[in-house]
Amino acid sequence: MTRNRYEALKKAYGRYASWAVWGEGDEVYNLIEQAVPSLHADYVFAGLNASQELEGQVPWTNYHSHSGSREKIFASIFGRPPFGGAYITGIVKDCPRSSTTEVLDFLKKDKTALDRNVKTLVKELAALGPVGKVILIGGAAEKIWKSRRELDRYSAYPITHFSVCGGIFPDTAPEERITTNAANGTEEGITTTNITSTNKKDGIFQTKSS
Repeated sequence: MTRNRYEALKKAYGRYASWAVWGEGDEVYNLIEQAVPSLHADYVFAGLNASQELEGQVPWTNYHSHSGSREKIFASIFGRPPFGGAYITGIVKDCPRSSTTEVLDFLKKDKTALDRNVKTLVKELAALGPVGKVILIGGAAEKIWKSRRELDRYSAYPITHFSVCGGIFPDTAPEERITTNAANGTEEGITTTNITSTNKKDGIFQTKSS
C-alpha cells in the first residue's frame, strides 16, 4: 500500500473502514499508521455496517471499538498472515446500528439507500486498487452482495459474523474452522485455507470440505 493511496482512503473512508491490524485502544491507529507498507487488498472483509456511530472518532475505529468483545475472536483469526493487514469495510455506511434487523428495515424504508450505499462501496473498492478476494461477514452482507450485479466482478466468500460465533471455534487452533452458518450449523465448514483456494461459480459459493 502506497502512502498516497492510504491517505486518500483515510480521508474518504476512514470513518467507516479499517484494517486487519489490532492493538489496545488508541494504539490501533498508530499501529495502522506504522504498518502502511504492509497494508493490502489481497483480501477485503465486508460486513453489513458499522454497529455504532463513529463520527468524531479517530480514523479506522470500525471493527476495533469493542475491547473485550467477540471482535477479539475475529482479530485472533484474521490478524495474522495471510489476512493481517487486509482492508475491512461495511456495505451500508449511513445506518450505524448493532441490530441487523434495524439495518434491513432501514434499507426497506429508504428505497434509495441500498443503491446509494452500493455506489459508494464500488468507488471505495476502486480506490483500493486491485482487489483480491472479498470475505463477506455474515449472512446479511452475503445476501446483499450477491444481489448486486455491479459487485459480480469480485470473488467473494461468506463467513459467519463474529458476533454469533461463540463456541463455534475450538479452543485449539481456532483458525482451522470457520463455519458459514453458526446459527444452525447446516452450512459446510470453511477454513482459512479454503478461502485461499475456493471458487465462485454461477453465483453459488463453492467450498471445500474441511
